[in-house]
Amino acid sequence: MPRGKRSAAWRGGPSWSIAAASILQLAVLTWPLMSQAADSETPRQTFSIDYIVTIPHAGATTAQVRWELAGIEEIERLTLRFPDTGASEITGSGQLVRHDNHVVWTPSKPYAHLSYTIELNHVRGTQHRFDSYATDSWIVTRARQLFPIIHMEAKERNGVTPKSRARLIFRLPKGWQSIAALPKEAPDVFRLADPAQILDRPFGWYVLGHFTVDRQEIAGIMVSIARVPGVGQVKVLGAGSYSMRDTDKWSLAAFPTYPAKFIRPPMIEDALLNVECRLVSTQPLGDHTVFTGEALWARYEPDKQPLIYHQGKYWHLGEQVPKE
Repeated sequence: MPRGKRSAAWRGGPSWSIAAASILQLAVLTWPLMSQAADSETPRQTFSIDYIVTIPHAGATTAQVRWELAGIEEIERLTLRFPDTGASEITGSGQLVRHDNHVVWTPSKPYAHLSYTIELNHVRGTQHRFDSYATDSWIVTRARQLFPIIHMEAKERNGVTPKSRARLIFRLPKGWQSIAALPKEAPDVFRLADPAQILDRPFGWYVLGHFTVDRQEIAGIMVSIARVPGVGQVKVLGAGSYSMRDTDKWSLAAFPTYPAKFIRPPMIEDALLNVECRLVSTQPLGDHTVFTGEALWARYEPDKQPLIYHQGKYWHLGEQVPKE
């Protein structure tokens, strides 16, 4: 039986779960191997753009976004349609013309910059679910929230079609990290490459802040799972900055673990629930894969407080409601 007087252990029949219920699993991010083939087909790059996202401090509810462009003689103008949450404090070099639902930007040449502020919390749909959310210690957001829809007008120069060299850069509070389904050039710096587009643009989901990362190959796909602490789990931070196969990431973790009874990965000591599972089958479901597992062993800590997900938000467990 796992150690700890407060532990309740059982051996169960068929079920499915993954360890660490008090660790909120936020995102699964993958980067397909086909990107290497795409790189070889990339046209010659004629200008550069850096998309810089700054989170000014922990607990911020807005991000400051800046574009820095160089060598853009071929670019005539850009039409920018921002998210329905809107952008504020839009400034830039060159000429900015604001319309009801978009901005037309004629940038200065050969260097230009554009800056704006964007809200990080965004609720969508009648169910009030968040597709971008910020807390005091982590943020989950996506390109659609941070960047406008872009239409660019450009011209050829000397018979050469212009093509960007683009990067996505995060400037974060001290101790924060970032993860995205993009090739990484340096800490918090990601490369953007789409051979079909003149202007490479950010895409996908991003996790920023204090979290742990577990990378594993599942059904031939390299998957990264970002986890942030649940209630009372602040010390479960800092692991996952190492992606090399020859690195024991668990031994570098800042939180205690204990050996599993039936599987190879270690269990998280401070989790509300740990479940050891044996993979039974995989089933394609649209663009997802359903993994079915058999629960071999579980450990539950009844004194730890779980998180409750309701109407797109996370809540503490409240007082018991008496029966009438």
